[in-house]
Amino acid sequence: MALPPSTELSGYSITEMKTESTFDEIGAVAAEIPATPRVGSSLLARNSLVNLSAQVIPLLLGIATIPFMVSHLGTTRFGLLSLWWVLLGNTSVVDLGLGRATTMFVAEALAEKNRSRLSEVVWTSFILQTILGFTAATLAVVAVPFLLHGVLKIPLSLLHEARASFTIFAVVLAVALPASSLRGVLEATQRFDLVCLVKAPLNSLMFLLPVLVIVTHGGLVGIALLLSVTVGLAGIAYLGLSLYLMPEIRHFSVPTRKVIASLARYGGWVSVSNFVSPILAYADRFFIGSLLSLTSVAYYTAPYDAITRLWILPSSISTTLFPAFTTLRGENAQIQRNVIYLRSIRYLLLCMGPLVLAIIVYAQEILRIWLGTGFAEKSGSVLQLLAYGVLLNSLAWIPFSLLQAQGRPDLTAKFHLMELFLQVGFLWILLMTMGITGAALAWTIRVFFDAALLFGACQRLRFVRIGNKDILISLGLLSLVGCGIPLVKLGLPRSSIVLLLGTSFVLLGWRFLLDVSDRVWIIARLSQFGFSRGV
Repeated sequence: MALPPSTELSGYSITEMKTESTFDEIGAVAAEIPATPRVGSSLLARNSLVNLSAQVIPLLLGIATIPFMVSHLGTTRFGLLSLWWVLLGNTSVVDLGLGRATTMFVAEALAEKNRSRLSEVVWTSFILQTILGFTAATLAVVAVPFLLHGVLKIPLSLLHEARASFTIFAVVLAVALPASSLRGVLEATQRFDLVCLVKAPLNSLMFLLPVLVIVTHGGLVGIALLLSVTVGLAGIAYLGLSLYLMPEIRHFSVPTRKVIASLARYGGWVSVSNFVSPILAYADRFFIGSLLSLTSVAYYTAPYDAITRLWILPSSISTTLFPAFTTLRGENAQIQRNVIYLRSIRYLLLCMGPLVLAIIVYAQEILRIWLGTGFAEKSGSVLQLLAYGVLLNSLAWIPFSLLQAQGRPDLTAKFHLMELFLQVGFLWILLMTMGITGAALAWTIRVFFDAALLFGACQRLRFVRIGNKDILISLGLLSLVGCGIPLVKLGLPRSSIVLLLGTSFVLLGWRFLLDVSDRVWIIARLSQFGFSRGV
């Protein structure tokens, strides 16, 4: 998502500065602002694109290689491999929030130019994560027999292979957790290019190495060994890059009680969110399976897993913004923080709104082409509601990052705990009355409340100041997208719905959501291709 490389104050329509201010007036205001750490929009845009590429490339490789793996490994072996992918991708559940805490405190130390604190934070986090990693690995190894015999239904012919591969995977936790802290160090310095240099190959090899093992007639144990070595090499790469970027941490610092307490307090609240979030994401499936049927789970899960792939965009932006928001703490940085906050929301809404609208309108056609008529008839409404919920939730990633960057992970944790009870209640009622469509509606209602709580908290705590105009136009554009659902139910021509709502969305977004500098930048880009019009 490319942002216009304009002045850092462009887009600031939420204070006494008016949208129609000239660039000279903006410069005059900037001259009166105390110096704050500079976070350029071009840097954030570049980092967001880098993060996006680190997710898109492995995603495409997965789409291309998974059918091959399924056909050659068999469904049972592939199921075991996919379980490990899930476990490795969710190590944040067991790292007690120390990965994000490391990013926050290192970015804070860099912003304050407190170089002496860097070594303390990095080595304290690394040692804590190493201890935690070895503990988690030991417990996982001990739990492997119970997992294979008491939880998973493993055929006797695969039991030895499954035990060996899962034991290898369990040991990897001892490396994966410290590596997450080292990655957090690189993210704090906003060197996402270096993070991508390690992360993109690592995630890509998760799909390529199993194919290599299969081609050479290997099995699960060979896959486990190769992937484990890859994770270890990634950890070493993160360590080397961190030492290269920060000479201060080349000298070991003994952990202090004060730093341990700070990391544990912050990370503890983050870990609550990390633990509750997967429950919020997957609770509906268990409810559907217990109250309806496993067939209904399939009709619900397929559109859910597909539409939530859109999260790679807000995820990429949110990961970039977290260290930037941490750097921009305090009253002196509020104007620059406001600019980044609003611009991120605006561009996310403008990029995702038309796409989600098209998915809502053509939901049944998409499912019919992809999965067949049965899914189109039973999952069409589910995909429509989930698509709208994904749009709402994508915008909420921005205030979520801001709250945690400003040292309030306790609020995001409390919100998630509150929403857990809310979602359970809505799921129980709506599932029994509307089936899987009710489950999609319950999830969408929950993410709506989540977004409202996060945006409201940022405003109330004065981390940002959003004007009424920005709120109203954003709600208006969201309403236009949501109108696609009832209009499709009324049986109106789909092409007419897309033309009417899509054109209205683009025109209103252009006139009222974008400010002068945004429109000037876009027109300048269009003029290079022979287009021209006034601002």
